[in-house]
Amino acid sequence: LLRDAFHLLLLRPLAAWFSGRAHVQGLEHLLSVPGPALLMANHLTAYDGALISGRFPWARMRKMAIAMSGGLLREYQHPAAHLPWFQRLSLRVQYILVLLAYQVFPLPRTSGVRQAFHHAGRLADLGY
Repeated sequence: LLRDAFHLLLLRPLAAWFSGRAHVQGLEHLLSVPGPALLMANHLTAYDGALISGRFPWARMRKMAIAMSGGLLREYQHPAAHLPWFQRLSLRVQYILVLLAYQVFPLPRTSGVRQAFHHAGRLADLGY
């Protein structure tokens, strides 16, 4: 319920505003896929996941889980001790928000990739 309210009141309007000028082509092909699908963004921005999910219909967007850089997610969860307290707090808040808002899971660049794809497979089995 909290995630739905957060998306409806804040994230979807923001994503629509940011991507409002973007030309979306071929979305109808993605929407016709009956089951789970794996989408890969080419990372034009750090906000690709939010912008992509913001273009999907509500029912589809609710069943999205986004793989995120494992290193970046770890930095959000465990900020470096040398950072000022307010920056560490900000990173921890970002960690909670991306988990709540986008159901992110870490996708490491080196070790642990197999485990991340195993998790993605479990999510697909659940219809995400």
